[in-house]
Amino acid sequence: MKRFAFRLERILEWRRSRMEEEQRALERLVAERASLEAEQARLEAALEQARGAVRQAAASGQALEAETLVALENFSRSVSNEQAVLEQRRAEIERRIAQQRVRLLAARRDLRVIEKLRERAYRAWERDCARELDALATEAYLARWREPGA
Repeated sequence: MKRFAFRLERILEWRRSRMEEEQRALERLVAERASLEAEQARLEAALEQARGAVRQAAASGQALEAETLVALENFSRSVSNEQAVLEQRRAEIERRIAQQRVRLLAARRDLRVIEKLRERAYRAWERDCARELDALATEAYLARWREPGA
């Protein structure tokens, strides 16, 4: 019996590596999105901290200087602008994630096609091996009966 050899093994490996590459690309995009979300949360927390400090100062009866309020307003606008930029980047990343998911699904589908072909070839090889073993067993059995003195 010959050893099982799949003619498309190199293609199977190439498609498997392509699928893994597409998976890593998706993971990078998801990590980039998480980074943007963390940056958005950090900005929001910094703004809330600044507003809280001003509220606390006002609640404690301290006189608030106009510069403090102007600085808070400027900081608030700056955070809003940065949030808008981050939101645009996030929308772009979401679009790229959707595209990457389509590419990953296509790569998985392509890989699965070759894997199914391999499975079929392996089952055919197993059937051939079983037939060959059966033929050898039959031949050995008949040879035993044909031998004189057996």
